[in-house]
Amino acid sequence: MKRAFSIAIIAFMLMMLPLWVQAQSYDLPSVCAGTTERYGVKGFNGHSMFNWTIIDPNGNYLGPERYAVMARGDSVDIRWGTDLPAGIYTIMVSERSDFGCFGQVIKQEVVLNTPDIFIPISTELEKSVGFCVNSVNPLELNPGSGFLKYLWQDGSTNQIYYTGEAGTYTVRLVSDYTYIAVNPDLTEQPMRTYSCTYDSIHVVKWSPPLLNIPSDTIIGPTDMLQISAYPLDTILQYPGLIYNWNTGEVSPEITVHGSELLNTPDGFQRLWITVSDEHGCKLTDTTIVHVGTIDNFRIPAAFTPNGDGFNDTWTVPAPDLETGFSLRDYIAEIDIKVFNRHGTLVWQNKGRPKSWDGRAFNGKPLPMDSYHYVIKVVFTGRTYDFKGTVTIVR
Repeated sequence: MKRAFSIAIIAFMLMMLPLWVQAQSYDLPSVCAGTTERYGVKGFNGHSMFNWTIIDPNGNYLGPERYAVMARGDSVDIRWGTDLPAGIYTIMVSERSDFGCFGQVIKQEVVLNTPDIFIPISTELEKSVGFCVNSVNPLELNPGSGFLKYLWQDGSTNQIYYTGEAGTYTVRLVSDYTYIAVNPDLTEQPMRTYSCTYDSIHVVKWSPPLLNIPSDTIIGPTDMLQISAYPLDTILQYPGLIYNWNTGEVSPEITVHGSELLNTPDGFQRLWITVSDEHGCKLTDTTIVHVGTIDNFRIPAAFTPNGDGFNDTWTVPAPDLETGFSLRDYIAEIDIKVFNRHGTLVWQNKGRPKSWDGRAFNGKPLPMDSYHYVIKVVFTGRTYDFKGTVTIVR
């Protein structure tokens, strides 16, 4: 007569691997895809053979290449490949003693945790966060404390992950897991093992508002200039911008008056603005507005084109020797003609201001002498004429 033996499946070991997930909930022992877990039995060990069967969620049997049986089947290593479908697997084992007696078939359900599902563990990760493109501090991703192990998608094992790039970040979390196994005699047995889950977060970059402050400019003593901090498309894209000028104004535009700049010590005003959007992203820009008069139009009386790196060219208009300010960068159109003592045109500059190196049109250096110039320049909407002489000193 054959006797029936009672056996119980016991999970020995879990090893985990990270993957992306969507949450579901199961009150069953779980294992991470890509790991190998060892399962063992309690029965008539040493005097019996144990046969293992593993069935996937679709009712298919796992082939022998998926697991390795140890000794007489007392334990089995199941390779939970990442290509296996997610869900509940049924592990079944039966016992046959050396005397020909058979035990009843014991079943244990296990959840395979894959990119499609995960056993949720409470974390502090949000589903989506963002940071400003021009932020100097990296973003902290912190799933919270209390886990035994952390493993991020790039292999980092720290609890906190720092990043400055947009994308989806995934962390595998390992924690203690205790489940109740029911023995063949219907007694309950607490089983402590490890469980893993995955959590993911989407990180986006927020672009700061676009500013359209003009470059440094110049206005006349009686002129006024309106400076705008945004182009039209920025208004549509960022409806809730907050403006803060260094002047204390909070509007998108400010007006600068040349008459007020005349009373400043240096004859100019440096303006900057900080614009903040709904995410707190900020962008700062600056510009300088000079007040200019034709009295600032300096014409050097001589220059020394000898290649020593000092005063080698004739620059019109020249910068102020004390402040360094020059009208040169603010003149769009100038016409300079230089003649020798015989009235022959030897050099001309028409258009944007250029410097003269003391050479004629043919590229040959002109001799040391005094040369007559005629200059016509348009400045702050008015045309001015200058005449005089410049000396080449060699």
